Amino acid sequence: MQTESNKITILGDSIMKGVFYNPCSSSLRDRYILSSDPIPTRCSRSLGIECVNLGRFGSTIVQGVEQLNRNSVTISNSKYTLLEFGGNDSDYDWQAIAHLPQQQHSPHTPLQIYKDTYRYAIRKIREAGSEPVVLTLPPLDAERYFQFFTMNMTLEEKGNILKWLGGSISTISMGHELFNIETIKLAYSERVSVIDITSAFLSIRNMSVFFCQDGIHPNESGQALIAEKIIEAFSAKVM
Repeated sequence: MQTESNKITILGDSIMKGVFYNPCSSSLRDRYILSSDPIPTRCSRSLGIECVNLGRFGSTIVQGVEQLNRNSVTISNSKYTLLEFGGNDSDYDWQAIAHLPQQQHSPHTPLQIYKDTYRYAIRKIREAGSEPVVLTLPPLDAERYFQFFTMNMTLEEKGNILKWLGGSISTISMGHELFNIETIKLAYSERVSVIDITSAFLSIRNMSVFFCQDGIHPNESGQALIAEKIIEAFSAKVM
Protein backbone atom coordinates (compact mmCIF):
# COMPACT_ATOMS: atom_id res chain seq x y z
CA MET A 1 0.00 0.00 0.00
CA GLN A 2 1.32 3.44 -0.92
CA THR A 3 2.14 5.62 2.08
CA GLU A 4 0.25 8.90 2.49
CA SER A 5 3.41 10.77 3.52
CA ASN A 6 5.03 13.16 1.05
CA LYS A 7 8.43 12.53 2.60
CA ILE A 8 11.40 11.65 0.38
CA THR A 9 14.12 9.36 1.72
CA ILE A 10 17.47 9.59 -0.03
CA LEU A 11 19.91 6.68 -0.11
CA GLY A 12 23.30 7.41 -1.63
CA ASP A 13 26.97 8.13 -1.21
CA SER A 14 29.07 11.18 -0.36
CA ILE A 15 27.44 13.29 -3.07
CA MET A 16 24.10 13.11 -1.26
CA LYS A 17 25.86 13.36 2.08
CA GLY A 18 27.17 16.77 0.94
CA VAL A 19 30.91 16.05 0.94
CA PHE A 20 33.45 18.47 -0.52
CA TYR A 21 37.19 18.07 -1.03
CA ASN A 22 39.19 20.70 0.84
CA PRO A 23 42.73 20.87 -0.62
CA CYS A 24 43.78 23.51 1.91
CA SER A 25 43.68 21.12 4.86
CA SER A 26 47.06 20.00 6.17
CA SER A 27 45.54 16.72 7.35
CA LEU A 28 44.47 14.07 4.85
CA ARG A 29 41.83 12.92 7.33
CA ASP A 30 40.24 16.37 7.33
CA ARG A 31 40.38 17.03 3.59
CA TYR A 32 36.77 16.04 3.14
CA ILE A 33 34.28 18.40 4.73
CA LEU A 34 30.48 18.52 4.85
CA SER A 35 28.42 21.19 3.18
CA SER A 36 26.15 23.27 5.38
CA ASP A 37 23.56 23.08 2.59
CA PRO A 38 23.68 19.56 1.04
CA ILE A 39 21.46 18.47 -1.83
CA PRO A 40 18.66 16.95 0.32
CA THR A 41 18.42 20.16 2.37
CA ARG A 42 18.16 22.27 -0.79
CA CYS A 43 15.45 19.95 -2.12
CA SER A 44 13.51 19.98 1.13
CA ARG A 45 13.54 23.77 1.27
CA SER A 46 12.43 24.21 -2.34
CA LEU A 47 9.80 21.44 -2.42
CA GLY A 48 8.44 22.22 1.04
CA ILE A 49 8.60 18.61 2.20
CA GLU A 50 10.84 16.53 4.43
CA CYS A 51 13.86 14.93 2.73
CA VAL A 52 15.60 12.36 4.92
CA ASN A 53 19.29 12.20 4.04
CA LEU A 54 20.75 8.71 4.47
CA GLY A 55 23.75 9.38 2.25
CA ARG A 56 27.06 7.98 3.52
CA PHE A 57 30.63 8.70 2.52
CA GLY A 58 32.08 5.87 0.41
CA SER A 59 28.80 3.96 0.17
CA THR A 60 28.31 1.33 -2.51
CA ILE A 61 25.00 -0.25 -3.53
CA VAL A 62 25.73 -3.19 -1.18
CA GLN A 63 26.10 -0.79 1.74
CA GLY A 64 23.03 1.06 0.47
CA VAL A 65 20.96 -2.09 0.88
CA GLU A 66 22.25 -2.38 4.44
CA GLN A 67 21.08 1.19 5.03
CA LEU A 68 17.75 0.35 3.43
CA ASN A 69 17.24 -2.60 5.75
CA ARG A 70 18.23 -0.60 8.84
CA ASN A 71 15.78 2.16 7.92
CA SER A 72 12.83 0.10 6.70
CA VAL A 73 10.33 2.09 8.80
CA THR A 74 11.57 5.38 7.35
CA ILE A 75 11.34 3.94 3.83
CA SER A 76 7.81 2.65 4.38
CA ASN A 77 6.75 6.10 5.64
CA SER A 78 8.17 7.86 2.56
CA LYS A 79 6.24 8.46 -0.64
CA TYR A 80 9.48 8.36 -2.63
CA THR A 81 12.92 6.84 -2.09
CA LEU A 82 15.70 8.34 -4.22
CA LEU A 83 18.66 6.08 -5.04
CA GLU A 84 22.08 7.52 -5.92
CA PHE A 85 24.78 4.86 -6.33
CA GLY A 86 27.44 3.74 -8.77
CA GLY A 87 30.35 6.14 -8.29
CA ASN A 88 32.08 4.12 -5.58
CA ASP A 89 30.93 0.83 -7.06
CA SER A 90 32.68 1.55 -10.38
CA ASP A 91 35.93 2.70 -8.77
CA TYR A 92 39.05 0.54 -8.31
CA ASP A 93 41.74 -0.22 -5.77
CA TRP A 94 44.33 1.94 -7.52
CA GLN A 95 47.11 1.01 -5.11
CA ALA A 96 46.65 -2.66 -5.95
CA ILE A 97 46.75 -1.84 -9.66
CA ALA A 98 49.88 0.28 -9.21
CA HIS A 99 51.68 -2.65 -7.59
CA LEU A 100 50.30 -5.48 -9.74
CA PRO A 101 49.30 -4.05 -13.13
CA GLN A 102 49.70 -7.42 -14.85
CA GLN A 103 46.85 -8.95 -12.83
CA GLN A 104 43.10 -8.79 -13.39
CA HIS A 105 41.35 -6.18 -11.24
CA SER A 106 37.63 -5.76 -10.64
CA PRO A 107 35.79 -2.60 -9.58
CA HIS A 108 34.78 -2.32 -5.93
CA THR A 109 31.43 -3.86 -6.89
CA PRO A 110 31.60 -6.18 -9.90
CA LEU A 111 29.04 -5.09 -12.49
CA GLN A 112 26.75 -8.13 -12.25
CA ILE A 113 26.64 -7.90 -8.44
CA TYR A 114 25.93 -4.18 -8.79
CA LYS A 115 22.96 -4.79 -11.09
CA ASP A 116 21.55 -7.66 -9.02
CA THR A 117 21.87 -5.71 -5.77
CA TYR A 118 20.39 -2.54 -7.27
CA ARG A 119 17.42 -4.54 -8.58
CA TYR A 120 16.95 -6.04 -5.13
CA ALA A 121 16.97 -2.54 -3.59
CA ILE A 122 14.34 -1.26 -6.03
CA ARG A 123 12.03 -4.19 -5.33
CA LYS A 124 12.57 -3.98 -1.59
CA ILE A 125 11.58 -0.30 -1.62
CA ARG A 126 8.42 -1.11 -3.54
CA GLU A 127 7.56 -3.88 -1.09
CA ALA A 128 7.83 -1.29 1.69
CA GLY A 129 5.22 0.88 -0.05
CA SER A 130 7.55 3.61 -1.29
CA GLU A 131 8.15 4.58 -4.92
CA PRO A 132 11.82 4.20 -5.95
CA VAL A 133 13.41 6.90 -8.11
CA VAL A 134 16.87 6.47 -9.64
CA LEU A 135 19.42 9.24 -10.08
CA THR A 136 21.96 8.90 -12.89
CA LEU A 137 25.65 9.44 -12.14
CA PRO A 138 27.37 12.77 -12.52
CA PRO A 139 30.36 12.38 -14.86
CA LEU A 140 33.87 12.62 -13.49
CA ASP A 141 36.92 14.60 -14.54
CA ALA A 142 39.26 11.71 -15.39
CA GLU A 143 42.43 13.81 -15.74
CA ARG A 144 41.87 15.57 -12.44
CA TYR A 145 40.91 12.34 -10.68
CA PHE A 146 44.02 10.55 -11.99
CA GLN A 147 46.23 13.35 -10.71
CA PHE A 148 44.44 13.19 -7.36
CA PHE A 149 44.71 9.48 -6.58
CA THR A 150 48.28 9.22 -7.89
CA MET A 151 49.59 12.36 -6.13
CA ASN A 152 51.69 10.35 -3.64
CA MET A 153 52.72 7.59 -6.05
CA THR A 154 56.08 7.09 -7.72
CA LEU A 155 56.54 7.59 -11.45
CA GLU A 156 56.74 3.81 -11.81
CA GLU A 157 53.42 3.30 -10.01
CA LYS A 158 51.73 5.98 -12.12
CA GLY A 159 53.13 4.34 -15.22
CA ASN A 160 51.83 0.95 -14.11
CA ILE A 161 48.31 2.35 -13.70
CA LEU A 162 48.47 4.09 -17.07
CA LYS A 163 49.63 0.84 -18.67
CA TRP A 164 46.72 -1.02 -17.05
CA LEU A 165 44.36 1.66 -18.40
CA GLY A 166 45.58 0.91 -21.90
CA GLY A 167 47.60 4.10 -22.13
CA SER A 168 44.66 6.49 -21.79
CA ILE A 169 43.41 8.19 -18.63
CA SER A 170 40.00 8.56 -20.28
CA THR A 171 39.50 4.81 -19.73
CA ILE A 172 38.54 5.75 -16.15
CA SER A 173 35.54 7.67 -17.50
CA MET A 174 34.56 4.74 -19.71
CA GLY A 175 34.27 2.37 -16.76
CA HIS A 176 32.31 4.95 -14.80
CA GLU A 177 29.92 5.52 -17.70
CA LEU A 178 29.39 1.77 -18.14
CA PHE A 179 27.92 1.62 -14.64
CA ASN A 180 25.82 4.68 -15.43
CA ILE A 181 24.37 3.09 -18.57
CA GLU A 182 23.60 -0.15 -16.75
CA THR A 183 21.90 1.83 -13.97
CA ILE A 184 19.62 3.52 -16.51
CA LYS A 185 18.86 0.23 -18.29
CA LEU A 186 18.02 -1.41 -14.97
CA ALA A 187 15.73 1.44 -13.95
CA TYR A 188 13.81 1.25 -17.22
CA SER A 189 13.53 -2.54 -17.04
CA GLU A 190 12.06 -2.17 -13.54
CA ARG A 191 9.78 0.70 -14.67
CA VAL A 192 11.40 3.16 -12.27
CA SER A 193 11.50 6.93 -12.83
CA VAL A 194 14.97 8.24 -13.73
CA ILE A 195 16.30 11.71 -12.97
CA ASP A 196 19.01 12.50 -15.50
CA ILE A 197 21.73 14.66 -13.98
CA THR A 198 24.42 13.32 -16.32
CA SER A 199 23.17 15.40 -19.23
CA ALA A 200 23.00 18.51 -17.07
CA PHE A 201 26.77 18.32 -16.55
CA LEU A 202 27.69 17.16 -20.06
CA SER A 203 25.77 20.00 -21.67
CA ILE A 204 28.13 22.51 -20.05
CA ARG A 205 31.27 23.19 -22.09
CA ASN A 206 33.61 23.74 -19.13
CA MET A 207 32.20 20.99 -16.90
CA SER A 208 35.27 20.96 -14.63
CA VAL A 209 34.18 24.18 -12.91
CA PHE A 210 31.46 22.13 -11.22
CA PHE A 211 33.89 19.70 -9.57
CA CYS A 212 36.28 19.76 -6.65
CA GLN A 213 40.01 19.33 -7.14
CA ASP A 214 39.68 15.55 -6.73
CA GLY A 215 37.68 15.36 -9.97
CA ILE A 216 34.84 13.27 -8.55
CA HIS A 217 32.97 15.33 -5.96
CA PRO A 218 30.73 18.11 -7.26
CA ASN A 219 31.54 21.43 -5.62
CA GLU A 220 28.95 23.91 -4.32
CA SER A 221 27.88 24.83 -7.85
CA GLY A 222 27.78 21.16 -8.90
CA GLN A 223 25.63 20.22 -5.93
CA ALA A 224 23.30 23.13 -6.72
CA LEU A 225 22.96 21.81 -10.28
CA ILE A 226 22.06 18.33 -9.06
CA ALA A 227 19.54 19.73 -6.58
CA GLU A 228 17.96 21.81 -9.35
CA LYS A 229 17.34 18.74 -11.51
CA ILE A 230 15.93 16.75 -8.60
CA ILE A 231 13.61 19.62 -7.67
CA GLU A 232 12.42 19.92 -11.27
CA ALA A 233 11.66 16.20 -11.43
CA PHE A 234 9.74 16.02 -8.15
CA SER A 235 7.90 19.27 -8.85
CA ALA A 236 6.45 17.56 -11.92
CA LYS A 237 5.12 14.72 -9.76
CA VAL A 238 1.98 14.98 -7.65
CA MET A 239 3.47 15.61 -4.23
